[in-house]
Parts: sequence; structure tokens; C-alpha cells
Amino acid sequence: MASDDISVARPYLTNSTSSYENEYPLAAEFKEAIEFVISRCFQYLSLKNFQKAFADVENEELLKDLHEKMISSLHKFMTDKVAEVLDDTQIISSLNELYVLTQERPLTFKDMWRPSGDPSIDLEAHIQAAIGQYHKTFSEMLADLLLVNSRKRALIASAESEILALQGDIAQITKKLKAIELANHKLSIQQNRPAD
Repeated sequence: MASDDISVARPYLTNSTSSYENEYPLAAEFKEAIEFVISRCFQYLSLKNFQKAFADVENEELLKDLHEKMISSLHKFMTDKVAEVLDDTQIISSLNELYVLTQERPLTFKDMWRPSGDPSIDLEAHIQAAIGQYHKTFSEMLADLLLVNSRKRALIASAESEILALQGDIAQITKKLKAIELANHKLSIQQNRPAD
């Protein structure tokens, strides 16, 4: 690896452990973007910057060798870590799927929603969604009320039958009391009648 030519370290991800049989343009562009970021990081680690940082070291061959080993080691570490993240998150396969989906049904400006300029038309979907939510809430409230109402109707029917039974008992008791009262009245009349 040439010490001063950082671009030699590229491409970083194509030699990584990540292997995808079909890599589509979105994934390739994503990898290129990552490679660009990594290459920018390596620009700050140029041999000139390294020599400035270690100006007190006189042996230039030793500095070049150390710089080359550091770049190589760091390159391997970063490549492995990035490839590990790509494998763990499955970003490349997701980008490939996204690419396939956009190829099957490409987006056009005709597909995109644009305001018509008439607020009543543009807001209709939002209003319908809100009305739908209110309708759902009120339907649930109505169902609850109907359930409570049916339970109360059952209680009222039960109470009504008990009242009717009590009414029948009271009617019988009243009839018996009237019969007793009538018998008492007849008895008192007979007792108060003068003897012949």
C-alpha cells in the first residue's frame, strides 16, 4: 500500500465479508457513500499529517512503515465493522428490495398527491378520517348503552313480575281481610240483637 496515496485503500466494502448475489444500484450507491465517508476519514491520516504529529521522530522509513501498518490495520478494522453493521441491519438487502419495488411500480408525478386548490376537497379525506373516528367512538358508546339498557330492562322485568306477584298476594290478603271483617260484622250484629 502506498503510504501517501489514501485512495489505494478503496473500495472498502467490496472486499468485505458481506456478500450479496444481486446488488442493485441503491445498494451500490449506499456503499459508495460509506466508502466516501471512510475515505474522508483516511484523508486526515495522510503521511504528511502523520509526520507533523511525530516531527520529533527522525527515522522517516520507520514513520512510513508505522503509517502504512496503522492505515492497513485501521482500514481492516473499519471495513470489518461496517460490513458487520450492514449484515446485522440487513440494509443492503432492504435497499435491494426497495429498488426492485420501485422498478416494479415506478413513482411518477401523476401518482403524487397535490392539493387541488379547493380546501373543501383537499380536507375531505382528513375530515372523513375524523368523522370515522367519531363514528367509531359513538358506536362503542351506543353498544355500551344498549348493553346497560338490556341489563336494566331485565332488572325492570324481574321487578315488575315481583310487583305483580305482590299485588296478587295483597289482593288475596285484602279479600281475606274483607271476609273476616264481614264475618265480624255479622257476628257483632247477632250479638247485639235482642233476645226473643
